[in-house]
Amino acid sequence: MRLSTRVPLLTGCILLLASACACCGPGRGYGKRRPPRKLTPLAYKQFSPNVAEKTLGASGRYEGKITRSSERFKELTANYNPDIIFKDEENTGADRMMTQASENLVAAEHKHSAVKIS
Repeated sequence: MRLSTRVPLLTGCILLLASACACCGPGRGYGKRRPPRKLTPLAYKQFSPNVAEKTLGASGRYEGKITRSSERFKELTANYNPDIIFKDEENTGADRMMTQASENLVAAEHKHSAVKIS
């Protein structure tokens, strides 16, 4: 008699616990992968951001021209990233010189775009 009352009670508890555990989980969209972002290389004469180089939005506030003889030229660092193609028409290596803030921006843009920058 005891066994006959315990079996339905036990199965009822198991079913109740199983239905309560079914609602727990990782949430909606589990296991769905986002499609990869389409990477497109920059076109010839295209900028990133897509504005002219000397506008305020692209380069910030004008602080003056930096020449080789100026004091601020010593603050510049050379960028030797092989994925960035510099023109270097004078063969002086001055085209690789940039401020640390500019170098950080170029590195961040290169990391996100995964294409060669020229």
